[in-house]
Amino acid sequence: MNLHLFRKNRRGGQKPYTWPKPLWKKVLFFPLDACYFHVDLLRNAWEFLRWTCFTRPKCFYCNTKFNAGLKVKRNVPASRYTNLWLARLLCPCTKAPDPAQCATPFCLQEKRKPLRVIPMTMATLLLWAGVSFAAASYPPARRLARMILPGQATQQLKRLMRPAIHNPLERARNMVFKKNYMEARIAYMNAVREDPSNSVVRAEFADTLLELRLWAQALNQLQATTLLNPTNELAVTKFVSLAMLTRHAERALPAAENLATARPDLAKAKLLLASSYSATEQLPKMRETLHSLNAHPGLTAEEALQAGNMAVNTLHDHDLARHFYARTVTLEKANLHAHIQLAKIDRLAGRRKAAQTALKQAAAIDQGHYEVLAEQAEHHLLEGTLNLALSTMKQAYHRNPNWAYAKARLAEMLILARRFDEAKRLADELTEKPMPRNEAMGHTVLAQIYLKKHLYPTAIREAEAAIQLDGNYYRQFSILAEARLAQGEHDASRAALDQALVLEPDHIEVRVVEAQLAYAQKDPAKGLARLNVIAAETNLPPAIVMKLASLAYAHRQYEPAREWFGRLHRADPGEAIATHGLVQANRMLGLDPARTRDLAEGLSQRFPESVDFALSFAKSLVEEEPITAALPKIEQIAAHFAFNPAAHFYLGKAYFLAERFPEARKELEETLEIAPRFSEFTEIKAMLERIP
Repeated sequence: MNLHLFRKNRRGGQKPYTWPKPLWKKVLFFPLDACYFHVDLLRNAWEFLRWTCFTRPKCFYCNTKFNAGLKVKRNVPASRYTNLWLARLLCPCTKAPDPAQCATPFCLQEKRKPLRVIPMTMATLLLWAGVSFAAASYPPARRLARMILPGQATQQLKRLMRPAIHNPLERARNMVFKKNYMEARIAYMNAVREDPSNSVVRAEFADTLLELRLWAQALNQLQATTLLNPTNELAVTKFVSLAMLTRHAERALPAAENLATARPDLAKAKLLLASSYSATEQLPKMRETLHSLNAHPGLTAEEALQAGNMAVNTLHDHDLARHFYARTVTLEKANLHAHIQLAKIDRLAGRRKAAQTALKQAAAIDQGHYEVLAEQAEHHLLEGTLNLALSTMKQAYHRNPNWAYAKARLAEMLILARRFDEAKRLADELTEKPMPRNEAMGHTVLAQIYLKKHLYPTAIREAEAAIQLDGNYYRQFSILAEARLAQGEHDASRAALDQALVLEPDHIEVRVVEAQLAYAQKDPAKGLARLNVIAAETNLPPAIVMKLASLAYAHRQYEPAREWFGRLHRADPGEAIATHGLVQANRMLGLDPARTRDLAEGLSQRFPESVDFALSFAKSLVEEEPITAALPKIEQIAAHFAFNPAAHFYLGKAYFLAERFPEARKELEETLEIAPRFSEFTEIKAMLERIP
């Protein structure tokens, strides 16, 4: 065949020459997936050839000009077709998405290095021009290639020379079946160009783009699909999910609203609409949508579970979430997550029996599941068995070491056990995770540690860091409010407390901080009223009751303090702090001195090295009659704690009451010598003046 290509000869004229028979063994072939980029610019192989030979094109990826003209290789015998048979195509481009799929003649790479000399024939140039694509859109180019390429082509050429698929949609689906998404993308582009109003083609095109991880293009195609067919549930679902993933939820909101309006019988439509409202922070509309979804008769178990999770995590509406979880359990009795969530909600609401029932049902499904173990640990903590709660939470943590919640709760339980070093190690592990929520949990735990250690500025800094990472957790604001309050910053504490009340208005810890703030603002009546409201609830955790009693005692409200310390002592007679608080409250009220003395003596015997317990017992002994019988025990306490001024004070007072004045003067003067500003200075002076 004669293909007339004009070039200047040595004499300056132009003459045609004949195309030779190609030498197949010296031709290199590469995948042609990316060659279709040139189709819109070059309508046939001849235009591509002319463009290649007589211009300086740009690289497809890096847009860099380079010498792509056909050149003669010096060490090859010259012939009339050498300058068309060899080419040197060099491009230093490293921006191709995948070198294995990069097949444009100007961007051939191997391990980010450009190939050297690439020998090619006219047939190779024609193929690189896009013969495989041109077969579908430009039959003359295909006929030209058939005439140039004889039957002794390689396997790759045979694949390219198969009968053309003239329908681009059919070709695209064929490429998708072969998982060749690059070619499918180009074919779908032409299919959409031929029929822009076909929503099915656009939906399939979006799926191909999702396979290639081209999120922005996929989002555009899904948006066009939902505009063409607003009732396409699958397309709207993908559009909303992708828009939320790429943080363009406002684009998906109209599609979700149109689907919910067009299909009021579809529960999935309302769920998608609620998700869109959540992503766009329209919480009142989200709440209204979830309430309407709760009454929907066609709600499935999976949809009810998703709605419950949205109600808990976004709206913090436990009552609404409980309805959805209960409906999930009704539709699917073996749903482990729904049972666990019911147990958690009932536990937080103080419905201990209902929580235990839900937890037993969850344990019957999977006893060793880490979420079941974590919830069991929370119940043990509620019952006051801290050691058992710690061991159970450790089991949950070891079952799933990557679960940040178990790690954070284990750290908080270690703080309650005053094992701060272990808690800090877990908090540091959380802050090392490159996830905002995990880091927020770590900073929250650190803030709790520093709050317990009375390092208030550091606690404030950690709480603020946690809020900056994830401001949807009440405990961060509660810790910040308590730390600000300890610093005397009442206005800042009130602001943080208001944020905590917005997130968890009924949580006990938040209301305790509210009572603390009332006391700090010189309103003890309001503080006590807050404490009484909290104490009226059943099944309060022992730690909360202890906090109520300590607050009341610190503000000289001894009667409620005695009641709450007594509740703790009755629940666990071995709880030393509660017993000591009961002793102190009884002494301040002057009630039940014999029992008070017995409790104080028991504490001093159980903890012989405790100064507070020993002094409390000494104080009870001083108040006894006759004092002479109690003197040996008081002397023993004073000898054991000789460094403590209070021990010398109680011994001096006992000597004074026993009318042993020289010993009394000696002990009282030693008290003032150790602590010149002792709290009972006035009483000491009065006794010294009365000693003859």
